[in-house]
Amino acid sequence: MVTTDDLLSLDGVAGPCVSLYLPTHRYGPDVRQGPVVLRNQLAEVRRGLEGSGWRRPDIDDFLEPLNGLVSQDEFWQYQGAGLALFRAPDLDATHRLPLDVDEHVDIGDSFRVAPLVPLVSGDGAFFILALSQNEVRLFEATRQRIGEVELTGVPRSMDEALAHEDPERQLQFRSAGQGAVQFHGHGAGDEVDKARLERYIRAVATGIDERLRGSGDRPLVLASVAYYLPIFKAASSYRGIVDDLVEGSPDGRPVEDLHRDAWQLVESTFTGERDRLVARYRVAAGTGLTSADLDEIVDRATEGRVETLFVAPDAHDDRRVDQAILATLRTNGRLWNTTESLDRTAGPLAALLRY
Repeated sequence: MVTTDDLLSLDGVAGPCVSLYLPTHRYGPDVRQGPVVLRNQLAEVRRGLEGSGWRRPDIDDFLEPLNGLVSQDEFWQYQGAGLALFRAPDLDATHRLPLDVDEHVDIGDSFRVAPLVPLVSGDGAFFILALSQNEVRLFEATRQRIGEVELTGVPRSMDEALAHEDPERQLQFRSAGQGAVQFHGHGAGDEVDKARLERYIRAVATGIDERLRGSGDRPLVLASVAYYLPIFKAASSYRGIVDDLVEGSPDGRPVEDLHRDAWQLVESTFTGERDRLVARYRVAAGTGLTSADLDEIVDRATEGRVETLFVAPDAHDDRRVDQAILATLRTNGRLWNTTESLDRTAGPLAALLRY
């Protein structure tokens, strides 16, 4: 999962900074293409470092963490649609991505972050939490893609969440249909103790709050039986919880169905916000509160004057784009991964300014 904090951790790092992007696959024979692509990319990086005067032993040490991934079969079995790798003398970061990326190799004084904008943008990045007594799963999604997020610090089931309680009360739970929650054990067939259920959901909410820290307020759609939603909302401090839900037990439901139904709940949120921002940009055009000049945008973002930065989907070829993105995030500005319908006069960016 990529957050604004992840992007900001790439800011101001001493170089050389190596940024690698490559498409990946989770299933089928195409899984084997990932190591091949990475090996070729690393050969390109090696040539670039040699050309800048690096000694071969130093290059070997620098690239060792990335070279080690090439032969890790298990690593390639657990991918999303894309992979981003970042390497500097004091930084080594790997991000599985739920969106398609083109192959890209960059060596420079700073990292290339523009391809990650869709994951921290207001335009279509959201979460789905599939919650039942049997299993907890978190997904990061865009309109086109969905990928499961590794959970740490979050109980994976009701049994796990309440395992510390009195062993006499450790029962085997299951979700029966859409709301008929039952347990097996003493008094089988009775309704589950609501207090225990609430303790479980509170434990999940606490873990999810921590896991999503730094994610802003991207929409979070709950996929669960209906009466879980008010309990979860009351227990969570996350601001992006959607008022509606994908109703019914998510157990055994295809991920594609969860994705489709969740997108239907958040689509209007994204399009409505986009329309409001585009309208504001058009009204403000010519007043000094907008800019489409790349150099000016970098300066204004550095000054903290950029409220919303619109980033074109193909804005990957100019290092000033990355500078503007990171400066906007540093000063609590918002990113929007589209410049559609904006009358841009030049460059890959457009900015709505605070003043």
